[in-house]
Amino acid sequence: MATVESIIPSALWAADFTMTVLDPNGRNPSTIIRNTDAWQLKVDINLSGLIVPLVGGTFHIQPYIEALGADQEGKLVAEKTQALTGASNYSLTFNVPNAASYPIVPGGVKLDPGPYRLTLVLTYTNLVNNPDEIAGFVEGPVIQIYLP
Repeated sequence: MATVESIIPSALWAADFTMTVLDPNGRNPSTIIRNTDAWQLKVDINLSGLIVPLVGGTFHIQPYIEALGADQEGKLVAEKTQALTGASNYSLTFNVPNAASYPIVPGGVKLDPGPYRLTLVLTYTNLVNNPDEIAGFVEGPVIQIYLP
């Protein structure tokens, strides 16, 4: 779990988020992925505090991937956005195509067999679409792409 950093006092508004690798085929462990399989990255965001219902704007969530031991890093898939509607909990799922489809975004990484570290970056824009002083970052887990 990662805490979202903010200039707002935490008694008024606080947020944390997690990311989980999911295998739509139900295989375990979900972090060891066949290069022929699509998979998912689930992000859960939890807000708390007195002014949660009053804070609008948009979260921007971008997953990145870095090859361990190789010189490859970049965006995993396209960014997703989540409008803040006054709710306390949000959940988003990124669908990740099989490794043979990569790279799928400009600046993306070719997913050869091997270990990779996932990083998730959450940023915020206010109601007039200007970036504001709210952001969060979480590293991990490490996944393994392999040839079956």
